[in-house]
Amino acid sequence: MGSLYEGDQIEDIPAPHPLVEGLLDYDSIAQWYGPSGHGKSAIVHSVALSIAMGVPWYGHRVHRGRVLYVAAEGASGYGARHMAWKAHHRISHVSGIDYLTVAPNLTEKEDLDAILRVVEERQPQFTVLDTLARHIPGGDDSTGPTMSIMVEALDAIKRITGGCASTVHHTGLATTDRSRGHTSLLGALDHSIRIVRGQNRIIDVYAAKNKNHRDGYSVIKMQLHEIADSIVAIEDDSLTPNERLCLEVLGICPVSGGIETQLEGPAWIQSHTWEAASLAKGISHASHFRYVDKLVALGFVEKNGPQYQVSRGE
Repeated sequence: MGSLYEGDQIEDIPAPHPLVEGLLDYDSIAQWYGPSGHGKSAIVHSVALSIAMGVPWYGHRVHRGRVLYVAAEGASGYGARHMAWKAHHRISHVSGIDYLTVAPNLTEKEDLDAILRVVEERQPQFTVLDTLARHIPGGDDSTGPTMSIMVEALDAIKRITGGCASTVHHTGLATTDRSRGHTSLLGALDHSIRIVRGQNRIIDVYAAKNKNHRDGYSVIKMQLHEIADSIVAIEDDSLTPNERLCLEVLGICPVSGGIETQLEGPAWIQSHTWEAASLAKGISHASHFRYVDKLVALGFVEKNGPQYQVSRGE
């Protein structure tokens, strides 16, 4: 059997290859989720265009590949968003991305077969189904059978292309911590990326699940920038490089042990532990506490007495 490996032979399987370094891999299934109106589609669209053109995504190296973007919500606004992205990046022409403005009903075999034929023909390395709900009209995403339809469709796209098949989904009304619906989708994911707008309209792009890499941390802070009659997602510029370093240091502070120990998720860190980690990175005592005050004021960091943690963006 070609898939049976004995002992050390398992090491011969190639490691996951990054599509967007630190964020997405080839041969993966991804979910982007967050509350309605928090900028999910704008951010995912910016990732899609970066992949199509091979443009680094705000410090993350990108491997260029074809994109299929199913813009099933607000399709009429994507032309303006497309132009806004070009204007911001000073690019005159974009190729390598196909837009589909009507969502296939994945609960219907005819529609599923049709989208898979498009995928077979175009071979996108990044596919976006925006949003999940639009692709299962009339279905109940809280049930296993309905969500299994989505999982099987994403898995089929991944098998055909060897790329990343992703969907955009909403959170429930009660929490922004997890996406809405049955847990069978979460179990199938390689990447789960939460997008939540917090204080001062700053958007937190948070790696909630990253099967083969570090997770439980804020990947980037972003803003929606107005250009002409549309918007483009850009990196938040409210922090200096040293302030960002101070924030990054908090994200890898240990609950116990060495400074470089990485956490699986946000944890409360003692003030003196964070200060020691900052000093080890060359940040002075006075600067550290000045940066801490600003990070708390802007909502990047939460404070609980003498303890701090990276904001969850809620």
